[in-house]
Amino acid sequence: MASAELAKLIEDLGNPDPTVRHKAANDLANLGVDATEAVPTLMAHFHDPDQGVRVMVLNAIGIIGSPARVAVNELRKLLKDPDEEVAQMADFALVQIQGS
Repeated sequence: MASAELAKLIEDLGNPDPTVRHKAANDLANLGVDATEAVPTLMAHFHDPDQGVRVMVLNAIGIIGSPARVAVNELRKLLKDPDEEVAQMADFALVQIQGS
C-alpha cells in the first residue's frame, strides 16, 4: 500500500464519525504488518467512545503482531475491561503479539 493511503487510514482514525473510524481500523487490520506505522494511533483508540471501534482497533493490533509489542502493557490493562468483547480482543491481541 502506498504511504499516502496508509496516512489516509491513520487520519481516518481521528474522524468524528465512528463508522469511518471502524472502517479505517478494519482496513489497517487487513494490511497486517504493513500497518505497523499506525500502531501508536491505533493505541490511542483503545478507549474510543465507540465499542465497535475499540474492538476493531484491538483486532488490528493483534493482526499486526510482534511489531505492536509496545502495546503489551496497555493490552494487559484491557483484559479487565468491563466490556467482555473488548477484554476478549485484548487477549487475542496479546496472544498474537507474544506468540508471533
